[in-house]
Amino acid sequence: MKKFLFISFLVPLLATAQDSTVQNLSFTPFLKKARHFKPDDYLASRNNSFYIYRNCVYRILPASGGSWTIRVTGIRNDSIYYEHYGEMKSFRKDTLFRLHPSEISSILLSPTEAGQMLHTLNMSSFYYTFSRHREAKAFPEQKATIITQFSPDSSSTHEIELTNMLNHNGIVPLFKKCDRPYYYTPDANLDCYAGRALDGPPPYPIVTRDVVWFTPSKAKRINGVNIGLISFLGGEDTLKISGVNLNADLLSVFFTMYLPFIPQDTTWKHPETYPPASKYDPSQHKIHGLSLSAGGVIDGSIRGVAINGSICMLSELRGICITGIKNRFDEFHGLAIGGIANLSYKGRGVQIGLVNKCKDLRGVQFGLWNVNGKRRLPLINWNFSKA
Repeated sequence: MKKFLFISFLVPLLATAQDSTVQNLSFTPFLKKARHFKPDDYLASRNNSFYIYRNCVYRILPASGGSWTIRVTGIRNDSIYYEHYGEMKSFRKDTLFRLHPSEISSILLSPTEAGQMLHTLNMSSFYYTFSRHREAKAFPEQKATIITQFSPDSSSTHEIELTNMLNHNGIVPLFKKCDRPYYYTPDANLDCYAGRALDGPPPYPIVTRDVVWFTPSKAKRINGVNIGLISFLGGEDTLKISGVNLNADLLSVFFTMYLPFIPQDTTWKHPETYPPASKYDPSQHKIHGLSLSAGGVIDGSIRGVAINGSICMLSELRGICITGIKNRFDEFHGLAIGGIANLSYKGRGVQIGLVNKCKDLRGVQFGLWNVNGKRRLPLINWNFSKA
């Protein structure tokens, strides 16, 4: 009888204790025998465990394809609940707005491809743990006051909500305006075209140089011959070269060595999730004409002829590209020749290399191994049908 009374008393007590706890999610490197957290347990790195924080913005590559910027709203039922932060850029139709940890391919801690070589977490190297705690791992909501100038003699004060985003240096504050995320600075205002946007550069004054110019420089348009050390420099500025581009681009050789360690957007493997051609940002780097590079061109688009020593990575090619090691395009129209490999999602033309892959091909492939949406064949492969 006493035992029965004790159990009857204990069960409600345990249930009450269970209800008073919340679920948190942590990731730990597989090579670590035990979870070890730094005092700032939201800091993510390859060498320590970290928690996923609510009210924090993460940039992720989901296994279903695409590149997402999400704000975590909750962790429960062994799932991560989220909302797209700013304009939705998901190529998969969200219905529940939740992810299982196994659906995250990578967490990006740097906005640039060069920075992602060193500051990206491949989640296949981590195991996840859901655990119960008294308090939820979360950043508090923050308010900031911004003054927007409407006229020289009047102003209005608006209170906005700040949200933390995780990067390799820690956390940085963001806020939304005009349905886009912007980095917050003390002099920020609510003008839709003022400040540094998280995705895409703000408008910059166009500096044009004609006949002969050099890169890197502050020029945004070069009409004529460009001579330099690097074709496109990472960051917010964009450059358009119309004419002839002559560059060393030796950094791309170093980039080629680390190419296997750079997280690859898996979208090209999933035709149903691939974005339309309108995804190409009109503000991206462009070369219209002839490009000769000792290393290779990374980023942007080319219309014309490009000859590269090691690598060429573009969102779009319209013309001819001859590269010593590898070509990687989101879309190409014309001829792509790679010493070792050609990789593209959409292609209209010819690929020549040891290995050729194109998911949506209307053309011909020549190489030791050729893969397209229709079939896999050695030596020669083709597809001219829409199905």
